[in-house]
Amino acid sequence: MKRTVSFALCLIAILLFQFCKKDSDSDNVTPNDDNHPDVTIDLSCEPVGNGIAYEVGPGKTYEHIIDVPFEDLKPGDVVRIYAKSEPYYERIIISNVKGTAEAPICICGVPDSEGNRPVLDGTNAAVRPVDISDYFNEVVAYLGMIVIAHRWDDYPEHIKIKNLTLQGANQYEGDGSQQYKIMGTEQLAPYGSGAAGIWMRGSYIEVTNCIIQENGNGIFGAYNGPEEPLVNVRLYNNIIRNNGTRGVFLQHNIYIEADSLISIGNHIGPLREGALGANYKSRGAGDVIMYNKLTGPAARHFDLVESQNGYDWLSKKESFRQSYVIGNIVEGATGGAGNILHYGGDGDNNVPSDDLRQGTVYAYNNTFILRGYYLSGDPSSLYRQSFMDLNTCNEKLYAFNNIFAYENIGPAESSDAMISIFRTHGSLSNFSNNLIADITNAWYNDKTNG
Repeated sequence: MKRTVSFALCLIAILLFQFCKKDSDSDNVTPNDDNHPDVTIDLSCEPVGNGIAYEVGPGKTYEHIIDVPFEDLKPGDVVRIYAKSEPYYERIIISNVKGTAEAPICICGVPDSEGNRPVLDGTNAAVRPVDISDYFNEVVAYLGMIVIAHRWDDYPEHIKIKNLTLQGANQYEGDGSQQYKIMGTEQLAPYGSGAAGIWMRGSYIEVTNCIIQENGNGIFGAYNGPEEPLVNVRLYNNIIRNNGTRGVFLQHNIYIEADSLISIGNHIGPLREGALGANYKSRGAGDVIMYNKLTGPAARHFDLVESQNGYDWLSKKESFRQSYVIGNIVEGATGGAGNILHYGGDGDNNVPSDDLRQGTVYAYNNTFILRGYYLSGDPSSLYRQSFMDLNTCNEKLYAFNNIFAYENIGPAESSDAMISIFRTHGSLSNFSNNLIADITNAWYNDKTNG
């Protein structure tokens, strides 16, 4: 039974110093306008300069995707994949080819007359043979529907993926039932649970207007040092949903460790039924998350944590300590997130550490909606929910012009969950002009409404 809630303009900030003092430099901390990018969404599928168009589909030059010489792509080339009535049971490897800023390499779908994108499905999917290294050929090549990968110190650059539906690279049930064809053979082997719709490593990679669903990870990428980087990733206007592995928290709709990741206009979520991962998990530097819609259930909607593979490089960048969450609509769901935004690190001992973010998350012009209820004896209900989960007092929140809403979606006899802005830790740089549900407490264990 849905119940309406009332709001109060933010006076809650005076209660937010129970555990952490206000940052001493907070009056001088302002968002960096350089992190508000001007973006032009490019849906074109035309070759540039001396580029060539490779046509794939019924009646086209190439009937099958695996017939296209991806290893020979040059700046300005496009591969046009035309929609058809059934999926392409084929995957793509893009390795060691480079576009330029003026002439990127583009892999794009051409929708049918009803606007349906071409579908690449991982079920028993074939892939064009490559000869890069034993490890690559035997492991990396099977990590995604599209694998954008590298040879040591020679990685793809300026690659654009557009207008495709990518699905079916998963081990959702954990039983080995979802399989691919081993390169150059008809022999089948099971996907790993971490297989992705797009698996990436390289520089200047843009994914636009794609549907990415029913994979282990929706999009996965990692920064593995200057010789194996992931730099300048852009995600625009995609639908990324229903990814993950049943009963497992290690796969997510988006899971990226990049140096500069900008995500604008995407619809992210929910996770696949029974999956325990997050909607958006980042271990990188320079996150700008703008004008997206995130829907639950998901363990967390934003999970901004410590770097792993790229720690020695990314943690030294100023942008690793600054994350921007701007103009998003985030809708929780019962049985999903107990916290909408987590900032700091996966470790939860609340002890400051150089491994953690120890910076500021700037959140403004967002609508955050927690949905739930509490009913004794009902395992699907949540007793406590928080909007922000910051690991330590060294993780700071700069929040203004947000809506923090709560909706009780339980039966008539249920009560409201205990709602708070912070979980147990965190500091404030700024907290102003926010509209907050009037049942909201300052802290996770606070019994006094704000």
